[in-house]
Amino acid sequence: MDRKQIFILIVNELKEKLNELHLSTAGRKATLQDRLCEHFGLTVHEVGSNDSFSSMDNGSGRAVFTLRDIESSMLEFSGSGYPSVEEWLEIFEENASSVQWDELQKYIYGKQLLKGAAKLFVRSQRGISNWGSLKHSLKTEFSTLIPSIEVHRLLRNRRKRPSEEYREYLYSLMEIGKPINLDEKSLLEYFVEGIPDTRAGKSNLYQAKNVQELKEQIQIYEKGGQVGNLVLMQGGKVMIKTKFHKMRMSPIPSAAIDVVQLDIWLQTVSRSNRYVTVVANRVTG
Repeated sequence: MDRKQIFILIVNELKEKLNELHLSTAGRKATLQDRLCEHFGLTVHEVGSNDSFSSMDNGSGRAVFTLRDIESSMLEFSGSGYPSVEEWLEIFEENASSVQWDELQKYIYGKQLLKGAAKLFVRSQRGISNWGSLKHSLKTEFSTLIPSIEVHRLLRNRRKRPSEEYREYLYSLMEIGKPINLDEKSLLEYFVEGIPDTRAGKSNLYQAKNVQELKEQIQIYEKGGQVGNLVLMQGGKVMIKTKFHKMRMSPIPSAAIDVVQLDIWLQTVSRSNRYVTVVANRVTG
């Protein structure tokens, strides 16, 4: 027997094989598997009660990774909530491909990641004996189509949380929009609108034309280089209230001496010398 044939046997079948070979049938499933492997000269170490191949060279010059080796990258699937069956299958197969699992390994490890209703569903079915049939059955039973209007409602109501990093918030929106292949322009709009700040305060974020530019503008925004709030003329000076809630003074552009309000871009903000360089961006009467 080879290792694959051993690992598809259930406990009773393992004991039958061991009896035929006059070997002990005592112990848990993993112990029985190891005993058979040792008898046939297959080096396998015990990794617990889960059906697992060992992390070792399989004779082809590459390591064979178990579910335990990459479990931090995997998600369980219960049939409800997050992840959807489509998301779960995508994540599972991406990881399985990266460690070069074959169809048998995907079948065994995929079943181990099922919980709740999904696990009970598979147990209740007949004929699910390989990865292809398992994948098809799960998609048929649990696949759901989310209306576009529902996705947009979720995106509109999703606001950045106080403890959330800006990139975390961005990736969260990307995840929500995945079922409808949300376009980049809409993603940027939902992101900026969901940040709790005035429109002027986050004006630099509106400049981004794509996700890469948005990430660059986020860095500027986090450092305080966003548009100032109300700007008033005082003796030839412009008073600016920045993100840091400090009142800073800078020479007013001579061409705007008679203007009451200015929208000012804070191009440079240095905490060390408390200096701000300002350039008039738009003049309003």
